[in-house]
Amino acid sequence: METRSYGRYTVLNLTGRLVADTVVAAEARILTTIVLAEPPLSLVLDLSKLDAVDSHGAHLLNKAQFAVRAARGSLHLIAPAEGPARGALSRYLLGSTVERREDLTPLTG
Repeated sequence: METRSYGRYTVLNLTGRLVADTVVAAEARILTTIVLAEPPLSLVLDLSKLDAVDSHGAHLLNKAQFAVRAARGSLHLIAPAEGPARGALSRYLLGSTVERREDLTPLTG
């Protein structure tokens, strides 16, 4: 996992598998990023490099949305339509989802 800035966004790149065996480490990284980010929080989880997402990973993404809202921030997800992450997203997260990082730019307006 790698964190970097993209305009006003803090981007956390998730790679590999977001499954039962990996969600604890991913959750720790997401929560640490939320706590350490400069306000106002605009967190992007880049899911485009994920190979697999199971129900545990999908649950973590919903928890991330809750944590970001509790921090009075905004959460955006990058999940290509053909990627494994897109199918795991709840309907509540789809409104915060774009297909490519370049699609975030209009959100800065």
